Amino acid sequence: DVGLIVVYSDNATKRISTHDLEETLFHESVHAAWDAEHADSKRWRRAQRKDGGFVTRYARENPDGEDLAESALFAYALTHHPDRIPPADARAIRRAIPARIEFVERLLPRKKPIFRKVGPRYRCDGSARTFSVRDVAPDPDVTVVEPDDSASECTANVETTGGMADILSNALRRGLDREEAEVKEFLKRARGESANGAELLAAAAREFGVERSALEAEVERFLHCNCDHEER
Repeated sequence: DVGLIVVYSDNATKRISTHDLEETLFHESVHAAWDAEHADSKRWRRAQRKDGGFVTRYARENPDGEDLAESALFAYALTHHPDRIPPADARAIRRAIPARIEFVERLLPRKKPIFRKVGPRYRCDGSARTFSVRDVAPDPDVTVVEPDDSASECTANVETTGGMADILSNALRRGLDREEAEVKEFLKRARGESANGAELLAAAAREFGVERSALEAEVERFLHCNCDHEER
């Protein structure tokens, strides 16, 4: 599941004994946070082809499912904690996967904090719309309506490709009656090619021959379909 990590106590204890619990959680975090958007993207595939080699045997044996998570761990260590890798090993890693290191560094730039807000959170009372898809832009000005104490949290966030994809799936299938298989195939491909929610929406309008204004209206209609308050 996208965004989900399950930690089993027995395995965590084992990882602690072998001194690689943090590395394991980092690896699984990459799967949860990046796989859906980046593992099959054109940019990542180009980086793989350009490098040719792999940083671990596990990555080489599973290039489609494990290479990103394996490479990201070493790339992160090299860019954020270079003192933790012996110089000879660091040189070998840089020779093996330079393009993939550059790919990861674009997502986690050196000398910048890695702990940050990944997207705005919205709260609403289930009746008033707090966010409009028409506000989405590469650098959007987000308007947040402050709720009263009884308001429930609304997680709708169409600024990101992932958030927009969740809403687009419903808007295209349920709102515009497009075939589920076609929608899934499009979203799988387009998420890796779109930089943000606005680009993904524009790509969907082109792909399915829909006026952008009509698609925006459907996205707004289904904006809260995954929220607790189930606004429709």
